[in-house]
Amino acid sequence: MTKKNDILPAISGLAREIAQQSGYTYAAGIWIEEIRRGLAWHSSCSATAKESDEHHAPSWSWAFWPTSPGIEFMMRPGALYADMDEGKATLIRYKIIPEDDDKFGRVKSGYIDLRGRGISMRSWLEQNHLIFNYISEETFLFSIFTEDDDSTIYTYALLLVQVENSPKETYRRVGLITFWPREGYSMDTWDKKEVHII
Repeated sequence: MTKKNDILPAISGLAREIAQQSGYTYAAGIWIEEIRRGLAWHSSCSATAKESDEHHAPSWSWAFWPTSPGIEFMMRPGALYADMDEGKATLIRYKIIPEDDDKFGRVKSGYIDLRGRGISMRSWLEQNHLIFNYISEETFLFSIFTEDDDSTIYTYALLLVQVENSPKETYRRVGLITFWPREGYSMDTWDKKEVHII
């Protein structure tokens, strides 16, 4: 790939074939039917959001970030969802606007609306007796799922930042946090809410 925005076109043929074989719905590199798994990625790249804006993909898509040195999906194959419904996000709606007629190619814009549980990063750190400087008031954790590998329970949460000069509850994804809830920890302190992620 010679240009950063060639990421999605480069895999469009493969994505089209998978969609045809599986019947799944494609959205900027993620399969809607596997939305929680698709959101559980992180980049080992230290690029800034300004650099990544050139990618023509929403912030929740792995295609938002540069591909070098790589993207890693965190949900382990074969892992089972734990019976903890409060940790699961539900997709309410989504929209993708392609740059042209090819829904598997470059993306002009897009969003997902999720319903689930969230908490301010500052509150979560205080609850877990952790200290982390320079956390803005707009930084927010939103749980996408909990998995159980029969010995350890893992919770995966999107790290979101509220978008300036946008309607309330509009966020941009800036990271992913995985944590192991301590014994007796409850997500009852997390607010039930809907988030709009662009």
